[in-house]
Amino acid sequence: SDPSSTFVDRVHRADRIVTELRLALIHDYAPSLGDNLESLYLFVEGRLAQAAVQRGPEPVREAKLILERLQGAWDQVGGASQ
Repeated sequence: SDPSSTFVDRVHRADRIVTELRLALIHDYAPSLGDNLESLYLFVEGRLAQAAVQRGPEPVREAKLILERLQGAWDQVGGASQ
């Protein structure tokens, strides 16, 4: 199998996941938080689209960094509630 097409397939899969996260946002409870998360998800989607076009890892690294930071924030929220 072509490594380039495998890379693009994985990038598209990641993009679908991020898109679902963005579409699941409910802005009613915390509009500013929802708007900020939506902006971050849109940025990540843009970087993943760029990665698919360029077939290069740098935009994926940028997207991953944002998502890792978001995960860290969620982990802190989860730990604070225990």
